[in-house]
Amino acid sequence: MALANIKARITQEKILTTGRYCQTFMPKGSLSRFLNIENVTNALADPVFNIPFHKRNDTAVDIIEEGQSVFAILLEMNGERYLSSFIENHNLDSSLPIPSSVLSDIMPHNGALFERLQKDYYVHSFRKSQYRRTLPDTITLPFLSQESLKEGGYSSVYAVKVHPAHQNFFNQSESKNGITNMLFPRADLDLHDLLLQKQRPRSFKHDHIFFDAMRGVASGLSYLHNFRPRADPSDPDPCGPMHGCHHDVKPKNILVYGATFVLADFGFSKMKSIGENTQTRWKDTTFEYGAPECRDAQSFVAGMVGRASDIWSIGCVFSEVAAYIEQSELGVQRFREGRTVDAEYGKQRCFHDGQALSSHVDHYLRDLGETAQSTSIESLIRLVRKTLSRLDRPKAEEVEMELLQCALISVLDGLLDIIKRVSTANVGSIDRNLFEIRLSLEKNRLIAWGDGLGIKPFDDREEAVDRQTAFLGSGFYATLKSAFDALTSTREFETLEDDNDFKLNVLRQANDDLCRHLAERTRFSIDQKFRMISISNLDTSLRRQIATLDITEETEKDASTIAAMKYMSILLERKILEPIKNCRIEKSLLEPDPNTGVEASLGPQTWSYSYGHRPNEKRKILVEYMPYWEKQIRDSESQEFHDAIEAMFERVQELAAMLRISPKPAEFRVLDCLGSFHDPTRQRFALVYALPFNNSRPIRLNKLMGHGTSYLAYPELGEKLALAKALVACIQSFHISGWIHKGLSSLNILFFLDGVADWKDIRFSEPFVVGFDHSRKDGKGHYTQGPVLLSGSQEYFHPEYRAGLKEAKKSYDYYSLGVILLEIGLWMSISNIYEQPRYRKYSPEALREEYINVCNRDLGKTMGSIYQSVTRTCLSYGSGTESFEDQFHFQAHVVDRLNTCRFDVDV
Repeated sequence: MALANIKARITQEKILTTGRYCQTFMPKGSLSRFLNIENVTNALADPVFNIPFHKRNDTAVDIIEEGQSVFAILLEMNGERYLSSFIENHNLDSSLPIPSSVLSDIMPHNGALFERLQKDYYVHSFRKSQYRRTLPDTITLPFLSQESLKEGGYSSVYAVKVHPAHQNFFNQSESKNGITNMLFPRADLDLHDLLLQKQRPRSFKHDHIFFDAMRGVASGLSYLHNFRPRADPSDPDPCGPMHGCHHDVKPKNILVYGATFVLADFGFSKMKSIGENTQTRWKDTTFEYGAPECRDAQSFVAGMVGRASDIWSIGCVFSEVAAYIEQSELGVQRFREGRTVDAEYGKQRCFHDGQALSSHVDHYLRDLGETAQSTSIESLIRLVRKTLSRLDRPKAEEVEMELLQCALISVLDGLLDIIKRVSTANVGSIDRNLFEIRLSLEKNRLIAWGDGLGIKPFDDREEAVDRQTAFLGSGFYATLKSAFDALTSTREFETLEDDNDFKLNVLRQANDDLCRHLAERTRFSIDQKFRMISISNLDTSLRRQIATLDITEETEKDASTIAAMKYMSILLERKILEPIKNCRIEKSLLEPDPNTGVEASLGPQTWSYSYGHRPNEKRKILVEYMPYWEKQIRDSESQEFHDAIEAMFERVQELAAMLRISPKPAEFRVLDCLGSFHDPTRQRFALVYALPFNNSRPIRLNKLMGHGTSYLAYPELGEKLALAKALVACIQSFHISGWIHKGLSSLNILFFLDGVADWKDIRFSEPFVVGFDHSRKDGKGHYTQGPVLLSGSQEYFHPEYRAGLKEAKKSYDYYSLGVILLEIGLWMSISNIYEQPRYRKYSPEALREEYINVCNRDLGKTMGSIYQSVTRTCLSYGSGTESFEDQFHFQAHVVDRLNTCRFDVDV
């Protein structure tokens, strides 16, 4: 390339910058595009350089590697003859800008021209940095355009376009000519303009995006209010925590970047050390979004404001966002117009009347909340009201947390709505049923997750948000949003079955991710709620499908097992299935176990069952007898007699079939039922159970506890808690399967020792619940005999049931469970109370009050306040409001609460 061509190319590559008259600059990297060894070597052959032939190649290398800008400047000013001097004195690109004193030595008559031209090559590059940089006046800023946007009290805002070769930043602070400039990427628009758009921006198509964007603003405000500088270990006098205040939060100071809101314009912001008073005098900022304390309503004297005033302002902003979400830009305009009032000096618009929230704003928020189309908007309105209170406003971090919950509710509702609308009309019947079942199970997992963390309770109760949400909430939102985006995106599949498989995989992965990092007790609670939701509210058709579905996922498998247990009962009840033949046990094959011996008083009688023809084909079993009835029916020819016998027979078959289901959920601590037999000579039926292992020795929980001042074994605190948790989970699973126990007591809780093991080797975390001889299905119209007041068990019955006032129900089992929990906590049989002479004449209700008194007085000392509260809750079940019948109440106030107990509980 000839020298003239290089000079022409240099002129072409230079760009006119803004801010200085006729100032140009050479973009970084432009020279490298046409300066190379060959071109420069050829140019150096020109006599004007006066470079000897043997030096040309080395000179070209120096120019390419170190002096492209100096070379270009010399060519622009026709100063080629000075090139050797610049190289010899090492005044190349790294020396720019070269001082005038040096230039005068090299080129006495042309130094001023070089000094002026070098500004075009001494160009600042913006890069991401935490430091504020002071730039020399001589440096050129690579601005391609510059537009004045607005003037503020302490600053001016410009929109500038920076040459891409000279920037690599998100935000940066620069100082030039004594003026500090803060640079940020240009926003799409501000929130004020967004709220006046007739159509939502594409990036805010869905409500949950607004909630997440608002959470970002609250997070930024929280960061400002509680500023914590990064610690520098080497700094002997580090800057400590500081309190900041924005002082001018309003829609125009919130920028919109894509789907993100960013708090901006910190011109009025003030930072104070943590020991200083955060209050400062109001700076006459935008009054419309200011708090009542900004100025006196009568005298207009500026008041003292602080971080709480920012909270008021952000509440005002969020109320307008709520109006936009629900009523579009027309709602925002009406809201703003309604706030306009005639003041002493003309019209003014604000959210208060000088003292508190204005009546218009109050009514508008009330109407907006009442007509809201989503629970997330209702939650947002409640939050806004907190921020607009006269006193006791929430902190910024609390606002951020509540907005996170709103975002989670919104995206979760959206995801559930998508599941509801998924169409399977064109799928074959078998595939459609299979898909609907799996889709329903994934939906129920989402519902249970939302309920378990208190984000979106299944019913109308108010629950505190689980503290894990504060740490994992952003991840939760990202997971739900990712699933939402995947299900709303346009994808082409060859078949509808492929599309359905994709939907299921997205939901399954989302559910797995949501629970992956939760505490074990939380996952257990969610699993239990998932089972309750999946089983309790299903019609028979879908329950049958779930019961017969081949599922590999562990959580869904337990739901399928419980569904099978419940569906089996329904089939038998409706006589759709004949009683399973192999449920029948031949009574003649049973004989008493000769090894029971001296331990007969500690546990139930064990039997030997010959299941084969060989002498060693025997197994150890338990037998539970179920008399025909406790209330005799004298007329054996009556219809009542016939109906009672038939109902009793069917109940035995249903119970045996349900208890035979295998595998059972891990928490369903019952023995495997082998079947049943009929003993007409003694007017009874019997259920036959296999022991955990063939040489098992059973012992009743009641026998291990203290009677008087002695006890057989005494568990440690952790073992007591493990036992209590296992029993609570077992009873809950039994209820979910559709049955009521009716006979819970510590006499019907067994432990099994293997072979010759000692009592001290009992595994208290592995109890087995027995005593199903009076159990029946939940609901009205099922066969029942009423309370059977056997000695030693009636004190566990709820007073209403014991008096025969009402039929058995789940809450009566909860009461019995409470008595057992009291026994476990004190490790004392309840007989130590009711067998005392002064209590023998107590009514059942008075005895219950005494149990509660003992719980309040003694249980906290041994088991801690949580265990005490759970026990008291169980003892309070069965009377009063029917909300106690709700299994979710039991889950929340008993199961979940008990699972918060730790082995190192403070007693």
